[in-house]
Amino acid sequence: MKPAIAALLAAALSLLCSSCSGFNLRAEDLMRPPKLTEEQTAIENALKSSAISGNITYKYPQSGDYRSAFVFHDIDGDGQEEALVFYAAPDLSDYARVSLLDNLNGSWVAVQEMPGSEQDVEFISFGSITRPGRQDIVIGWGSPDQEGGQLGVYAYRGGELVELYSSSYHSYLLEDLSEDGLDDLFLLERNGDTSSLNLVSWDGYQLDRTSRVTLSQRISQIPGMTAGMLSNADTQKGLFLDELLNDGSLATEVFTIEDGELYGVITYDMPSDQVLLEEARAQAEGVSPSAGVALQSPTLYDLTLRINTSSRDQTPFPLCGDVNGDGIVEIPTNLRLPGYSDAEEGTWLYLTEYNQLKGRSLNRIYAAAVNREAGYQVVFPEEWIGRVSVVNRLEDNEWRFVEFSNSLAQSRELARIRVVSQKDYQDKFLGDYQVFAERGMFTFYGYVPQQVQAAPEEEERLEISLEELRELFSLL
Repeated sequence: MKPAIAALLAAALSLLCSSCSGFNLRAEDLMRPPKLTEEQTAIENALKSSAISGNITYKYPQSGDYRSAFVFHDIDGDGQEEALVFYAAPDLSDYARVSLLDNLNGSWVAVQEMPGSEQDVEFISFGSITRPGRQDIVIGWGSPDQEGGQLGVYAYRGGELVELYSSSYHSYLLEDLSEDGLDDLFLLERNGDTSSLNLVSWDGYQLDRTSRVTLSQRISQIPGMTAGMLSNADTQKGLFLDELLNDGSLATEVFTIEDGELYGVITYDMPSDQVLLEEARAQAEGVSPSAGVALQSPTLYDLTLRINTSSRDQTPFPLCGDVNGDGIVEIPTNLRLPGYSDAEEGTWLYLTEYNQLKGRSLNRIYAAAVNREAGYQVVFPEEWIGRVSVVNRLEDNEWRFVEFSNSLAQSRELARIRVVSQKDYQDKFLGDYQVFAERGMFTFYGYVPQQVQAAPEEEERLEISLEELRELFSLL
């Protein structure tokens, strides 16, 4: 087993902890109003004294880093935090509102309040969009009966909030991709079958859309947007879009910024290597390119195509992310494990590969069998890839790792991972298993057959020890 494998695990976990629920419930319908702190009570009193109605209900951002109706942030750069409070006045309007309050001479005072664009608050975020060091505000407004919403960008000027930009949006990302000290705003918009990626930037005078690219019409949704370095050789930052296509598969497009414009590093309409070579040859020889070359080789976009291994109600998987913490974003692909070609399609198991860009190819960093339902993964040593498969024993809530030979039933067993709930725990069935981890009412056990542990060393041995299995295992 390669020692470097264990070092990859910790950074990979955050990428796999995506929501497994298809429910979209409003936060204020799910929780009791929290007990207010003394400071929040003072803010509430100041809010009620200035609000357009005495009957208010708080609104809670439904995603992002801020989930409270009371958001504290230093938006004017004076070293003291202001308060933004989201609420609604149901007897006047269903639309959400936001109130800005400041602590003046030890007392909270409502400085300004204004209506939002929709019924709910999707998120609130802060970034240096108009000036390095200045904290501008980005708020997403939405409604429970519609996909996407309205995004607004606000600056704090002259003691009040000023709206700088407003647009419909489906997804967004705030990141300094051009590395000029100002955050770039990326908006994904969808209109029927048409999707577009928009770059919104500050030109020194106003905030406006400066670049737009149209995406493939094969896209049904975009479950992931992330930013990071393109590769070891190219430390420029890129925007990685995970796309769920109409046929149920996943693909990735990658964009960066060049001369203030969006530039496609990986796109659905990019030419293949053979097309580029043929065009270069034809140009050098002063002749027309040969016809039909485009069909002869896969493009870099084609290499990102992969099976969506999530069930219908889960977030699509696998998605891009920085799995090893080196700042470079990995693009996942997957391989069907040996022995599943003749099985019913819904029961197939896959090996998830995480790859970095290397020129016009994908270079695998590591691969793992990911059990999202049980909440763990097992990294595959390089020697296992293509030779080891997984038998899913539903009756034991156990994955068995086997050296594949002709059929899964006839394959030699190498290791096991079992998940046991407290109510099902029985010592007599787990005497040779070792505890690897605990989470809530579940305990995760590892097991390696004794004869495998005692197997002789081989040049490319598949056998692993119990301690090696423990290093390869991690919770999601």
